[in-house]
Parts: sequence; structure tokens; C-alpha cells
Amino acid sequence: MIIKAIDTELNRYLIGDINPIKKDVKIIQNIANKRVSLEIYSIPSYKLTFRKYSFPTKKIEFLEKSLKTQLKLDLPVDIDEVEYRYITKPNKNGYDVFCVIAKKEDLKNFPKKTIVDTDFFSLIRLAKFNGVSDGIIYHFTDKNVIKVRFKDSFPLEVRVFNEIYQIEENAYLSGKIKGLNFKNRVLNNPTAEPINNVSFGLLLKPVYDIGVDFFKKNDTDFIKNNLKSLLYLTLSLIILNFVFFINLQVKNYELKKIKEKEKEIFYKYWQTSGKIYSPLTQAKGILKNLKLKNRKKTDKLTLLNKLGRLVKYSGIESITRVYISDNRIVIEGFATNENQFKKFRKRLNRRFPINEEENYIQQSGKLKFKIEATYE
Repeated sequence: MIIKAIDTELNRYLIGDINPIKKDVKIIQNIANKRVSLEIYSIPSYKLTFRKYSFPTKKIEFLEKSLKTQLKLDLPVDIDEVEYRYITKPNKNGYDVFCVIAKKEDLKNFPKKTIVDTDFFSLIRLAKFNGVSDGIIYHFTDKNVIKVRFKDSFPLEVRVFNEIYQIEENAYLSGKIKGLNFKNRVLNNPTAEPINNVSFGLLLKPVYDIGVDFFKKNDTDFIKNNLKSLLYLTLSLIILNFVFFINLQVKNYELKKIKEKEKEIFYKYWQTSGKIYSPLTQAKGILKNLKLKNRKKTDKLTLLNKLGRLVKYSGIESITRVYISDNRIVIEGFATNENQFKKFRKRLNRRFPINEEENYIQQSGKLKFKIEATYE
């Protein structure tokens, strides 16, 4: 996937070839004969405001309502004048929430069908890329200094200063650091130019599930919308199972009648031979050959039924998409952990040979996967 990442504050950009599964990012110097699939922009932190909350609820639907109510109380402007996005982190009592708020008018200049994230989330992703999940970053631009304090790649504090003269000894430096007198460690990227840190951090957005997108709904809205799809899929599987159950009973009844007729003919034919064999034993090889000759390609309804049983017995958390075409099945969903995914994959591969698969672990700890398999 070719991505163009634009740091709007320092007017820098990078183009990269991204492989989210392998967590591989290759910087492209020459874009000739390559088409950019996606553009990702950063909105400067000085145009944003931030809120950090802790809500004592385990139910995600209550979290959204609580957050909106709290923002109405805290914000000095009408909530309809802003767009807010947030990320969550579970705690002992509920969720920690870090909320990013932008004025709607500041989002109008960004092209549609792009991703608009923030510069400080880009820095947190870059830190994770460099093996740093806890720390402090001071990012220097032409106009100001951004301080980001984070733990487990979750932002705890974001502040914007016009200028700064003293920083913590364990903090990292980023951005336009040439000429600075600070002796701190430098947060860097593969271009070896800290001024490109935000741009490179934007390229990492498909790799790490950290950040927001002001042109996309919050995660809770995504979950709500997909619950309907999951419900419809579940009801469809239930109906299909019922139809197949009735069909199976009818087929079993017809098969029983055929076997009785075969038995009747068999005994009639062998009654003078003095030696009688079981008709089922005699017919076993013949029936097997007939099945092989007349076997038809599995229909989609049967495939859905088999997949439904696999999902049920493997304990996988959820399936968000099932696509079936000639000889090909595509399954997307979420697993609670890697072991659960491996169990599901093993069961699936027994019946449907797997050609390709993609999976990565999100910030929440859940594993998102996509599997492509074949059938006959």
C-alpha cells in the first residue's frame, strides 16, 4: 500500500510502501510508475484541545454518552461546533479516555477521502516503532514546542508551549532540533532527519492501532454499526441451520426407503444361494464410487452452515465479514487473543485449505484477521 504522509505544520511529507502485517515501512524516493493509495495528514496540536477522563463503566455504549455529557460541561463552545475523537484504555474500574477536540472550520481545508490524524499521535507511533512505549517527547516546530507524555503508548499529557528553556533529562527531542542546546536523546526515523518524525509517524498509522481520524467515526460507532451486521449474520445462520435440519430429515427418510428397497431386492436375489450378505456391506464400495463420480461443488448455503459451526466450536470472538465466490472464501473478524485465532485457523484449514492470511494485534489486545481459503 503506497501512502503519502503530510506534516502540515512543518510542511514536510514522505511517501512509503507499507505492509501492516509485517510492520514494514519502505520510504520511496521516486514515485514514478507508482500510484498513491492513501493520503494521511496531521493537524497541528496548537489547533487542538485535549481532555483526559476516567469513566467507571465497562459498557462501551455508556462510555460514549458519558463522554459527550462531560464535554458539554467542559467545553467553552457549543459541542456542535467541534469534532471530537478519542482512544480508550481499560483500567480496573472502567476506561481511561484521551479525547482530542478540533473546530469544524479547521477541518474544512483537508481533502475528503483522506485520513486526518494528529502530530502527537504520530510521535507516539514513532516511539513505539523505536521500541519506546513509555516516555516524554518534546517536538520543536517553527512556531512552538509540543510536549507529549505517554505510558503504554497511551497519551497522558499533551501541551503546547511558545518556547521552552528547560526539559526533563529523560525526555526525547524531535523536530527542528538543529542549534538547540539540550543534550537529550533524539527520537529519529529511518531518514535520519528528526524533522521528518511526524511524517514518518503518519506512515506508521496502518501499522499500529494508535491514533484517531477526524474523518472517521469513533470506535464505539463502528462497533454499533457492525453489531447489526453480526446480528443479521447470526439470524441467517440460525435460519440456514433450521432449513438444513429439515432438509436432512427429508433426505434421511428418502435414504431409509431406498435402503429398505435395496435390502428387499438383495434378499430376493440371494434367497436360493444359501449365503446372505449384508446389503450395506455389499453396497458400500459402489456407493462410494457413485459419490465420487457425481459429487457436486458445495453450494454457498452449505458453506455458510459449515463456517457457522466452525465459528461456534472454535470460540472465535466475532466474524465481521464473509465473502463467498467460486472456489474462494474470505473471512474477516476479531479474536480475543492469538491462541484463539490459531485454534480457529487450525479448524478452518482442515476443511478449507488456506491460501492467504493477514492478522495484527490492536492496541486493545484483540487480534484482527483476514483469511482467504478455497473450497471444492
